Amino acid sequence: MRVVQLEGGAEPTQPSEVRLAAADALDASGLLHWRPSPGGQWQGPPHPRSGAALRGWLVALTLTEDEDEGVRQRVTGLLQPCVAGTEGSGGGGVRTAPVHTEGLQRAVVFEVLPARFGADAPALASALCGLVVRAKDPVPAEVQQAAAAAARSADPQQQQQQQQGRIFDAELDNQHEEPLFVAQLAARQLRGAVEAGGGLADAAEQMCEAAVQRVLGELQQVVDLSPAPPASSEQGAATAGVAGQQLVQQPGVWPYVSCRLLLLWALAPVWRPRRDVAAAVEQAVAGLLRSAGGDAPSGPLGALLRLLRRECGGQAADADADADVAEQEALFLLEDGACFLAS
Repeated sequence: MRVVQLEGGAEPTQPSEVRLAAADALDASGLLHWRPSPGGQWQGPPHPRSGAALRGWLVALTLTEDEDEGVRQRVTGLLQPCVAGTEGSGGGGVRTAPVHTEGLQRAVVFEVLPARFGADAPALASALCGLVVRAKDPVPAEVQQAAAAAARSADPQQQQQQQQGRIFDAELDNQHEEPLFVAQLAARQLRGAVEAGGGLADAAEQMCEAAVQRVLGELQQVVDLSPAPPASSEQGAATAGVAGQQLVQQPGVWPYVSCRLLLLWALAPVWRPRRDVAAAVEQAVAGLLRSAGGDAPSGPLGALLRLLRRECGGQAADADADADVAEQEALFLLEDGACFLAS
């Protein structure tokens, strides 16, 4: 089975039987067992098998969050021996495979991917970016639906009708999917690699402009969907500001926005010296703040906005002491900010 078929079979929209078959096919393919030559480096171009193996590991990461328990147990059983046998960049390796899903995901992003695919820096940089901002339509349906709900909430009459007709809050389709956790892992790893320099940093620099422009365009679309004041009055502006905050904090929206801000933060050491790009990022941050009524949202999303304002030079120097606290809040799903870089 080709990798593209594995990727298609692992899509959440496929029946659980197909996703389980994709996990079985991934095992049979041997992609998770592929390793680079001794020493972890190739002479010349990367081995042709490395690209397929990298995509196989990304499929495995997707299946670790599958809504079906049987699929999750199957892929967890596949990953544990592969992760346990991976030598880390520190030379000690992962001696005991993590039992829980989050531990496996952490080991894959921080240990396996750099150790096995670090020599193919462009492919690894692209994979990490893809884990932070997963490929979706520019404005997913859940974002558009949340924007429509926020617009209704800006109108007091419609808001009352909406509250009267609602019995339960909407629930997530897949309670086991936590894209922000993997996104934070990948963003922390990518940021560390860019700051450390080397091949991965060079690859990130090559792809930075296209990635940043794409993310800025998607964030602008969210800003454009934010409700406008229904009247030219302070009360109308305040109502729209509350509705804008409600939009960016909706379950289907704030992870979408946060992942894109995470990628901007991860690539900041590359774009920060480029004043035109930094100005565009600063403009995007300001647009999000305006759509939220001028105030930064609370929690991790607000922390990301503060970090990016700092990267753009938009904060006073005496606010730099808050950077570590803001970073911990922005990467709130990680117990610590440690990452393991390939040597």
